Amino acid sequence: MEDDDPLITAPEANRLFCSPGLLRWARERDLDFKKFVREGIRASELRALGEHAMVDRILEARVKNNGL
Repeated sequence: MEDDDPLITAPEANRLFCSPGLLRWARERDLDFKKFVREGIRASELRALGEHAMVDRILEARVKNNGL
């Protein structure tokens, strides 16, 4: 399941948004920000919100940073 629906963490999303921006982004999408910070969110949940580009950028950075 992990490979098919990776967990996106708040620190990864924070590379795209400043902290206040990430909080605003979560509020605009009615996401539980504290839960997101604690547990992360599945890529499929973000894609369901229309956040395809965000997921793609995070996953591309993850591959690049891991040297895969």
